[in-house]
Amino acid sequence: MLTAIIASSMFPLVTLLVPIFETMRALGWLNRYMALVFPYVVLNLPVCTLILVSFFQSIPRDLENAAMIDGCTRFETLWRVVLPLSAPGVFTASFLAFANAWDEFLLALSLNSSAAMCTLPLGITLYQGEFTFPWPIISVALVAAIVPVAVVIAIFRDRVVGGLTASGLKG
Repeated sequence: MLTAIIASSMFPLVTLLVPIFETMRALGWLNRYMALVFPYVVLNLPVCTLILVSFFQSIPRDLENAAMIDGCTRFETLWRVVLPLSAPGVFTASFLAFANAWDEFLLALSLNSSAAMCTLPLGITLYQGEFTFPWPIISVALVAAIVPVAVVIAIFRDRVVGGLTASGLKG
């Protein structure tokens, strides 16, 4: 697992496609949702880890110590102090993982051959007419695919930008 995490941050997805495919075939996960969920999680883990580590390091230890002096246990300190302060980092990491998985095409094409299991980008690509290519329907589907990410970006723009800039600060 550690090798997959290191490899995912160093190599392009095309170079990892054959090992991922062979692993999913050996596990019997081809044409199942787990064939996509597991690689998406593993491939997004390095970026999310780097963002979250920088956020957790930016929280002053004095706040944790003050909460423990006031009678909080370690878990209560984590739950009441650390997690609320790291919410922008958690949101930024989860948004980046969502946006990366939402538009991913190559893994979906390689690991799922069933029409019932295809993702939105793959379904739009494979949608064809018998004699013509239905451009109006495909254009509507592309707009419908872009709208959820655009709405999330529009609503949470300040949090994402604040989260990305705050993770680059050294406290």
